[in-house]
Amino acid sequence: MTASLDHRFTEFLLESQALKFGEFTLKSGRKSPYFINAGAFNDGRKIARLGAFYAEKIVEEIEAGNLPKDIDTVFGPAYKGIPLGVSTAIALTSAHGMEVGYTFDRKEKKDHGDGGMMVGTQLADGMKVLLVDDVMTAGTAVREVIPKLKAEANVEVVDDRGTWEYLYNIRELATLAGNKYMKKRNRVNQFRKNYDYVYEPMTDGLLPEVVDFQYSWCQVNHCGTTAGLMQENHAIQKILQNWNRIPNLCGGVIKIKDQIVAYTIGELAGDMLVVHYEKASLEYGAAYQVINREFLSHIIGLHPELEIVNREEDMNDPGLRAAKMSYMPIGFLKECRVEIKFI
Repeated sequence: MTASLDHRFTEFLLESQALKFGEFTLKSGRKSPYFINAGAFNDGRKIARLGAFYAEKIVEEIEAGNLPKDIDTVFGPAYKGIPLGVSTAIALTSAHGMEVGYTFDRKEKKDHGDGGMMVGTQLADGMKVLLVDDVMTAGTAVREVIPKLKAEANVEVVDDRGTWEYLYNIRELATLAGNKYMKKRNRVNQFRKNYDYVYEPMTDGLLPEVVDFQYSWCQVNHCGTTAGLMQENHAIQKILQNWNRIPNLCGGVIKIKDQIVAYTIGELAGDMLVVHYEKASLEYGAAYQVINREFLSHIIGLHPELEIVNREEDMNDPGLRAAKMSYMPIGFLKECRVEIKFI
C-alpha cells in the first residue's frame, strides 16, 4: 500500500533535516513549537523532490475541484520561493503534463537589461497565477507580494477555499446573544441543565490530564488510520510537551465529575485570539459549543483588548465548513498558497 502524500512529505522533511522542533518566532510574530527551514533543501535532488511533492498536491487539489485546471504560471516569491516555484512548474509539466510557466519577483526593480520586477513568464491581464511559498504559518510573505502582482497586470490569484481562516467577533461568540445564535445558546443551556460541569483554565497541573484525554479521543476517532488526524495529534502532543516554552499560549478544559470532557488550545496575537485546537467527547451533547463559549468568555475577561477570534481553516471538510459557517463569520483571512501539512 502506497503511503499517503502527508506521510511521504513528512518523511522527506525529516530526511532533509528541514523540520525542526523547539521554540521559534515566525515571520508573522507568532511563536511555534516547530519550524520548516526551506534552506535545508540545498541540492538538486532535494529541491526536485520538493517540487514534485508540491506538484502532486496541486494536482490533487485540482482533481478535488479546489483549484482551477487552467493555471497559467506558478509564482514563487523571492527569495526562498524562487526554487520552489521553478521546481513545481517543472514537475507539473514533466510529471503531470500541465503546460505552466514560472514567475518570480525581484526585490528591486531592474533598470537595465530586460528590466522590470518580474522574471520568467511575464504577467498579462486575465492570467491565473498560483502562488507557492515556503511559509506555512500566517502567509505574511504571500500577502506582501500580491500588490506586486496586481501592479504588473490584472491577474487572478487563485487560492484554495479550504485554507481560508474564519474570523469572528469574539464577544458575540462569548455571549451567543441574539436570534442568530438562539439554537447554539439553547444547546449550551440544555448542557448546563443536564450536567454539573466546571470550566478550568489550562495550567501545568492539567497538562497530563489533557494528554490522556487526547489519547482517548484519538482511540475513539481512529487517529492512527487517518493522515490528517495523525498529523494533528502529533502537533498537539508537541505543543503540550512544550507548553511553558511557547509564549502566548492559553487554553481551558470542561470537567464533569472531575474528568475532562473537552479542551481547547489557543494563542494570543495582539487583538486576535487564534483557536488552534478544540476537542470534546461526543458522549456529552453540545460539549464543543460549551468549551468554545466558556473559553472565550474567560479569555476576554483577562484580555479585554481582544476583538477577533480566528478559528482557522476548514481544510475543505464539508462537516467542518458547515460547523464554522454556523457561527456566522465576519470575514476570512485568505491565504493564497499551497500548503502541504505534515504529520
